[in-house]
Amino acid sequence: MKFISAIFTVVEFFNMNFRLMILKLQGAKIGKNVKIYGKIKVVNPKKLIVGCNVTFNEGVYLNCKEEVFIDDNCRLSAYSMLISTQLENLGHSGKRGHISSPIFLGKNVWICAGAIIGMGVELNDGITVASNSFVNKSFDVKNSVVGGTPAKYLKNV
Repeated sequence: MKFISAIFTVVEFFNMNFRLMILKLQGAKIGKNVKIYGKIKVVNPKKLIVGCNVTFNEGVYLNCKEEVFIDDNCRLSAYSMLISTQLENLGHSGKRGHISSPIFLGKNVWICAGAIIGMGVELNDGITVASNSFVNKSFDVKNSVVGGTPAKYLKNV
């Protein structure tokens, strides 16, 4: 049984490194000791900048129409999303168009499972975003928890 477990560990290590290599080949800038656990989707990886010691879990979705910057020691939990673009009506004509704005996550930010970070959001160091929250504005209180739909400041940690 230990042998089989060791094989799965080697395969997972290879898959993780392979996914990181593909992202780098597509233009993403990725720091040291970044881990990807499971499958993630990155749209336009050339606008993705990831610091050191960052982890991505299963189902993370990164839409990088504009720059998405993830600083050191961040955690993106399962099925969290960072979306740097949105559809907007363009006047009375009924036409629609995409607008976009960069996303910035400071050091030690934790995006809990199912949370969505919208375009133009900046989260300061140490912020935790509660599960299934929608963040559509920036928060600058270090070491705090935000949550809800739309997200609001909840407490300091």
